[in-house]
Amino acid sequence: MEWFLDGNSGHGRCPSGQGAGEAYRSQGGRVRVKECLMVFLAGGAGSVCRYWLSTILRPLAHQGFPLGTFVANLLGCFCIGIFYGLSARLNWSAETRLFLTTGFCGGFTTFSTFSYEGLALLRQGQWGMYALYVLLSVALGLGCAWLGNVVVK
Repeated sequence: MEWFLDGNSGHGRCPSGQGAGEAYRSQGGRVRVKECLMVFLAGGAGSVCRYWLSTILRPLAHQGFPLGTFVANLLGCFCIGIFYGLSARLNWSAETRLFLTTGFCGGFTTFSTFSYEGLALLRQGQWGMYALYVLLSVALGLGCAWLGNVVVK
C-alpha cells in the first residue's frame, strides 16, 4: 500500500487498491510520501553541494559579487538542460526526473538566495554590481539550460 499526503487536509492516508508497484503519478492534490522523501533527500544533497561550492568560491569573489550562488545557479541550469534532454532520450521514470530536477537541482540552485544577495547589493549601494548580477544570472542561466539540452542531443 502507498501513503499519500492530502494537499487539502494535510493528513496522510493510504487508499485501498493502491499497490506499491504502480508508476509514479500525483493524484488530485495528493502526493506520495515516497515522492516527498525523494525530493527531501535529493534537495538536501543539492543544498550541501551549493554550500560547499559557495565556501570554496568565497575567496575568489570580487567586491562582494555573490560568486558561489551565481556559479551554482549556472551549473544547476546546465544540469537541468542535461536532465531534460536525457530524460526524453533515455525515457527516464518520473521518479528519476523528480529526484534530479525538483530534488537535487531545486536544492542546488536557489532563487531566494539570488534575491537576497541582490537586495544586499542594493542596500550597499552597489547598483552596477546588482545590475550585472541580475542580467548575467538570467541571461547565462537560460543559456546554460539551453546548452545542457543541446549537449545531450
